[in-house]
Amino acid sequence: MICMYADDTAILSRHYDPNTLTQNINVHLAHLEIWFSVWKIAINTSKTEAISFSHKRPPPEITLQNQRIPWSLHTKYLGVIIDKNLTFRQHITYVRNKFKNATSNLYPLIGKKSKLNRHNKLLIYTLILKPLLTYASPIWAHAARSNINLIESSQNVILRQILDAHWYMRNADIRLALNIPTIRQTIRNLALNFFSNIDGHENPSIQEISHYPTYPFIRRPRDILVDPDFN
Repeated sequence: MICMYADDTAILSRHYDPNTLTQNINVHLAHLEIWFSVWKIAINTSKTEAISFSHKRPPPEITLQNQRIPWSLHTKYLGVIIDKNLTFRQHITYVRNKFKNATSNLYPLIGKKSKLNRHNKLLIYTLILKPLLTYASPIWAHAARSNINLIESSQNVILRQILDAHWYMRNADIRLALNIPTIRQTIRNLALNFFSNIDGHENPSIQEISHYPTYPFIRRPRDILVDPDFN
């Protein structure tokens, strides 16, 4: 299977036998090398990574243009860091750091000494900062509760800063006063819209995506995010 978005391409292969899996990928890469050669397209092998989503040891090595492509513990694709165990811990750490840097740059506008009124500060948070916390959340937000709590605390900190809240004010009361939902509530709403749009999308490629079965003993990401108890 090939997943393409602009100039980013991911090749997916699944097999219970790691040797067969590697062989399938190498065969496909060999065909791609011929195609790239015909169309005079250069491949940056230094930016090419391989990742195995399995608890077993990594499969045999794959090669691209006679160069070995190492198996990585995690990789970044379309702005999301995907680790081999799909915990998304690295991605959430990355999101928090990116959010922290953005809030530091905007501190003159949203800090305590800013002359902007509260409404405009909240607009900056809602339109610029909050999307950094929730980007692609239908992909990673089924992570462990402790990881999602890290994202939740990032919102709490910035809201306390905007409100210039005293230490004794509860985060829940601050959100209520500002009419700001929790990160979990926001993520669930985004997931509901995301999966609803996929189900009714007219794009043929999206329509061909197989629907995975629902089992009560398997916690699928979609089932977790649309569950009312996710809040």
